[in-house]
Amino acid sequence: MRKFVQSVKGSRFARDSTVLQAGSLVLAGSGLFAALALSHILGASKLGEYYLSSAVFGAFWFALNLGVASVATSRVAMASESGDLDEVRDWMAFSVEATLIMGSLCVLLCWWTLPSFLDWWFAGDSDLAQRVAQFSVLLALEPLIGLPRLLCGVGFQGQRRMASLTRMENVQEFSRAGLVIAGAFWTDSVMGAVIGQLVAAVCGIGVALHFYHKERSKDGRLPAFLSVLGRIGKVRIRGRWGLGVRMGLVRSIDAYAVQVLPAMVLGRYGSTDLVTYLRVAQRFVHVLKLFMAGVGRTGFAALSAAGKDPDSRRLGHVYRQTSLIGGVCVIVTSLGLLPFLPWFLDRFWPSDFEEPVLSFVLIFLPGVWLMGFSVVNDVFYLITDRLHVGILISTVSFICLVPVFFVMAHLMPEKGIAIALSLTYSTSIVHVIYAFIWLRKRQQPSALENNSVQAS
Repeated sequence: MRKFVQSVKGSRFARDSTVLQAGSLVLAGSGLFAALALSHILGASKLGEYYLSSAVFGAFWFALNLGVASVATSRVAMASESGDLDEVRDWMAFSVEATLIMGSLCVLLCWWTLPSFLDWWFAGDSDLAQRVAQFSVLLALEPLIGLPRLLCGVGFQGQRRMASLTRMENVQEFSRAGLVIAGAFWTDSVMGAVIGQLVAAVCGIGVALHFYHKERSKDGRLPAFLSVLGRIGKVRIRGRWGLGVRMGLVRSIDAYAVQVLPAMVLGRYGSTDLVTYLRVAQRFVHVLKLFMAGVGRTGFAALSAAGKDPDSRRLGHVYRQTSLIGGVCVIVTSLGLLPFLPWFLDRFWPSDFEEPVLSFVLIFLPGVWLMGFSVVNDVFYLITDRLHVGILISTVSFICLVPVFFVMAHLMPEKGIAIALSLTYSTSIVHVIYAFIWLRKRQQPSALENNSVQAS
């Protein structure tokens, strides 16, 4: 037992996971507190408009956000492993340049198309359509404002500087939650919450720069901030962009199924109150998902480093370790926290939240348990050059699930979307099954190799 404890203490994977897990808990607590405060300040109906606006903006952003951060982070990890600092700088500059292009296009599309689209989608409720369109256009500015944070996050995670990454994200999340709550309270409107979110993004620039320069002073492996910005426009992005498209399709399809589609369908066929109850229930689920975030993000860098090693056994070991720990964390945590949920809802939340939110969470749990094992699917597909398989699995799953959402919304207006969403969570296990099968085949010696061993 003592040797096991000592080995865990000496494991960089364990240390990085612990740091990010602690940070994830802080982020989860901050987000949950913000949702709690907004539920009392705005009420279920107005808060539903805020969540709808986030979903509508997400519908455009997920279509344009081509997995740039994930690809850049993985490539920064590989370049850092080999000591190629010029490549580290180029990939960090690529993440900023590509996001700048995508973010600008997203703002233009939201401003140009949303008013007429939402007027049709909400079946003539022009007042709701106008408000949601206005809020969505403003939220589309956030990725552009947050470019310094993106650059720092790519550098920190790619070089496994998890303590600084966690501190930066925690400070930014605290400021975001506080300013969103303050804006909503001061104006008693959704507009105040949206403006507060944008102001927090501006404040996040200073926070990111502070932690970046502090981390860079420790060693020279992290390129100077201005030197990265100086590479913008000079990095050849054509080949890198294609890789980002394939990587982003997997994440974007999943984001549509989990974040965009449920809120949009409820907004059309249900009410903004139901959108709020669903999103609050997802917030509780997000607490469980964050318990696997530390393991997943550490595994991201570890798998990227293992991808440089031709030994598939090392790759398989890291993948199995990360997947198993992530899944166990989610299951154990959910079982431990579930008995306290009814008391928490009854004690702190508005009275109309308790029954629908609790029922939604219970419906979600089976799917979330299965999803817990899929913490590093993205990087597995990336480093094994199997992104086309991930895209195929995600696309087929999404196509099958879209009619399920609409049918369930008609058959069971209050709980149907939650059931469809639980099925969506559970489909992520298909990616894990494929990865296990692929790794198992790669690790088995071929018949020719067996014959050679026997002959010798």
